[in-house]
Amino acid sequence: MLDMGAEPTAAALAVALISAGNSIGRVATGIFFDRFGYKKTMLLSTWMFLWCSLIYLLCYPIGLVTPVNLAMFLLGISYGGTVIVTASFINTTFGQTHFSSHFAVSSATNLPAILILSSAISIIRAETGAYTGYFIAMVVFGVMSLLLTIWTDRSVNKMRKRLA
Repeated sequence: MLDMGAEPTAAALAVALISAGNSIGRVATGIFFDRFGYKKTMLLSTWMFLWCSLIYLLCYPIGLVTPVNLAMFLLGISYGGTVIVTASFINTTFGQTHFSSHFAVSSATNLPAILILSSAISIIRAETGAYTGYFIAMVVFGVMSLLLTIWTDRSVNKMRKRLA
């Protein structure tokens, strides 16, 4: 936020909005999942991430703080919801048997991204003078996530038929 010319109070607000979105996202995603199932919940979360990425990409270079703050809040919701979606998806797909192991393996798949992401963002900023390259990568990963969400649904349906 400061990099795009925002005042320190707007940057502090962005941090608060991510945190609030994370908390709200966990509750809202759980309710949404219970009501509409994993497919619609995963699609909504993926679309939300993709839209946030596009807002960053379009608004960051020209310094539009308000849309970026909105994207921060929505990204927090999307991020917070992933924990709920992951746990609920594992439970509804595989059941309670070995739930803890399945959840642990699922959580461990985030480790490479966590270890590499901060460094990658810093390198992009240092090499280019801006975060635009990172926001482009977010859009690419958002599209990939959307495609994987659709593919996952087909695979889960095949697996459920096989298990039934």
